[in-house]
Amino acid sequence: NVRDGQQFADGLRADGGTSIRAGMELASEILNGRGAVSGPETPVIVLLTDGQGSTPARELRNLVLDMSHNGDRFSLYTLAFGNGANVDLLTGLAVDNGGRFRQIYADADAVGQLTGFYSEIAAPLLSGISIEYSVPADVVTTRHTFTTLFKGSALVVAGKIPNAAGLEYVTATIQATSANGVVQFQRRFEVAPVGSESPALVFVEKIWAFLTIQELLIASRSEQLAIDNAAGSSGKEPAVNMAKVAAIDLALQYEFVTPFTSIVVVANDDYVAENDDPESAMHNGAGFGSRVSYDAAGSSSSARATLSFFAIVVSLLLASH
Repeated sequence: NVRDGQQFADGLRADGGTSIRAGMELASEILNGRGAVSGPETPVIVLLTDGQGSTPARELRNLVLDMSHNGDRFSLYTLAFGNGANVDLLTGLAVDNGGRFRQIYADADAVGQLTGFYSEIAAPLLSGISIEYSVPADVVTTRHTFTTLFKGSALVVAGKIPNAAGLEYVTATIQATSANGVVQFQRRFEVAPVGSESPALVFVEKIWAFLTIQELLIASRSEQLAIDNAAGSSGKEPAVNMAKVAAIDLALQYEFVTPFTSIVVVANDDYVAENDDPESAMHNGAGFGSRVSYDAAGSSSSARATLSFFAIVVSLLLASH
């Protein structure tokens, strides 16, 4: 409870070091030693630090990965207090483990920022969430299993259906655990065919692309860690990070800015006049080599004729139940 938490915090003593590894190992011990929990069990680790950490980034990521593989299923939320923390590391740890990163600014209302963050994760509605959908076998979807749904948030699954001729709706079924036990919801979602004139339906394709890019970026971190470990032990030329390549390609195709892509803002027509192909100049300037050319969805016109997209929003399922 709150009193026990305050007493625990009051008993801590700072010695000038930042041992993130020790904190994560203690959290793992607590998770492993917890007893039975009534309702939706929602293990969450909140890591707050104001320093760089004494544990090398690669070692820390391997530790968290091992914790996950050993059955410590949890969501990891990382908070950087002030400007001294390793933001890249904390961001990677959070997104790789189903959580979020938050910067806490010391020169602002730090108490209010922390209170706002904890209010976001204070009310778990569902845990162990699995979403199934009635679509053809060749559908390409974003992730459809989630650890937790908190009050005030939403979970989205988006999919691309290559051969969706005549398909108007997708039936989504969500199964999860609530405070009252196992629950199940079901609802139909409209399919957005390519070429649709509805702005809402057109936006569904962008949702699919955005979520897919985010998942590829997460996968690229784990893949890069494996590549770095292999290269360090073998001394061979590092392998190509295919998840990173796929994220870049999709980001360029749908014009999203990512950590690996950039945008050029043209201030006047003189720039365009001096560059016969400003798109090529943008790609070259961003370090991607020769010009990359796509149509609106990266596929042939004949393939796009039967291409459709859909998005399942879990909060809508709950609202309609």
